[in-house]
Amino acid sequence: MYLHRHVRRRQARDPRDRCRIWREAYRDFQNAGIRLQTTDVNGEIQRSPGGRPVFLGLKRGVINMVITDNVPMHWDQARGLSGISTIHEGYHLSMISMKRAHTHRVPFFSVNTCVHELLHVIFQDIYLPRQSTFKAGQLEARVDWQATRMWLFPGGDEIRKAAEAYLERASRLQ
Repeated sequence: MYLHRHVRRRQARDPRDRCRIWREAYRDFQNAGIRLQTTDVNGEIQRSPGGRPVFLGLKRGVINMVITDNVPMHWDQARGLSGISTIHEGYHLSMISMKRAHTHRVPFFSVNTCVHELLHVIFQDIYLPRQSTFKAGQLEARVDWQATRMWLFPGGDEIRKAAEAYLERASRLQ
């Protein structure tokens, strides 16, 4: 699975925190049998005159992980989220707010932010239209359950199968 990581140049948080979070996520996916092939680039997010974010350097056919200080407020509806995954202008995008991102803390409730957001992409939640509060809660619970399983009980046939299905679908859309 290809991952294209964009790190904003003006990111404030200590890079060691980013490394700790990423190492943990990488280990969890390795233990589940998913090899992440990553490329790192210095990224930048500009604003259009209308206030929409403009991402420089995104790639098609890969998961673009944008590591920044904050998720744009109108994207997270002013909730201060640690991450969000979506399809933005045809690009598969996971945005991580390093001010709020964290490693695994509490099983089922507070799991690694990178793992959590990548699982939303792998389980193809990014293709779904905006969900009701109840349905969105179910999707979050499923992702946290799978992230906890990856963390505490290495393995993961279900996640591998979901990753294969995602890659197949993503390759057809290129």
